[in-house]
Amino acid sequence: MTENQVPQEFEETPKPRIWYVLQFISLILMAIVGSGIFGVIAIYTCKWLFGVDGLEVATLKEFGTRDQLYAARYVQALSSIGAFVFASVAQLAIMGEPLVDGMGLKNKVPARMLLLGAILVFIMQPAISYFATWNLSWHLPASMADLESSLRALHEQAVKTQFEFVKNQTFIDFLFNLLFMAALPAFAEELFFRRVGIQIIFSFTRNAHVSIVISALLFALIHGQFFYLVPLFLFGIVLGYLALWSRSLWLPVLAHFVNNALTVTLTYFSNDPNADEMDLGSPFLIMLLSISLSNFILLQLKKRQIQD
Repeated sequence: MTENQVPQEFEETPKPRIWYVLQFISLILMAIVGSGIFGVIAIYTCKWLFGVDGLEVATLKEFGTRDQLYAARYVQALSSIGAFVFASVAQLAIMGEPLVDGMGLKNKVPARMLLLGAILVFIMQPAISYFATWNLSWHLPASMADLESSLRALHEQAVKTQFEFVKNQTFIDFLFNLLFMAALPAFAEELFFRRVGIQIIFSFTRNAHVSIVISALLFALIHGQFFYLVPLFLFGIVLGYLALWSRSLWLPVLAHFVNNALTVTLTYFSNDPNADEMDLGSPFLIMLLSISLSNFILLQLKKRQIQD
């Protein structure tokens, strides 16, 4: 090389796929560790914040006082922060990525895309409700009757706990629920699944569509509700494409928040835990219309996708 020659830049050596498998395992381990650490912090600060025993609240299925109710949501919220936010931030540090860039917080989303994303969630509701009802009608083979019974008991307990959180809400309860049941899960879960998790999966598969499907399946499974698996999976796929087309965390977070906030808001104004399951006449025809309109909005979002 002569004095005037410019050295060629060395391309980064492609890492073996096992490297990304180890990164994904690391992310899961960080989620377990984070959930445990933040859950313990929440339990041991409940007495100071709410005047109730945190360990007792964590095992309650029904709440006799508002202090117990707030404490239970507090424990759930901190555990979620540990499992998803702490794990994501820790994994980004392990991967050596700049925190803000890795979280996708700097990327701005055009207002029209944000509006279309919010409208999409409303349009999707009849289809989500239809698939939830269909999923609930599933039956396992007779040889797996005990497993089905256990899964249905878990589903019913999850629904009952959700109702405990939203029944007889005051306006303060409503605001508290919007924060801890809509905004916080939307940000935490999208950061984990549609930003850090999907990035690792894509590094392994090198296929955006496959990565979105895998991340959506994990999103559905981690909720632990077998009889709500299909709508969660389909919603996860939609969120994945919103993240892909916007190149930002904010659009899927907005869509996720609107979906969660819709249930909290409808329940507050109607005091009915099933308020989001609207009677719209023929459910099959309404479902088809919902899917058609949703696909139209998705196409509009795809046309406006942000290029790298």
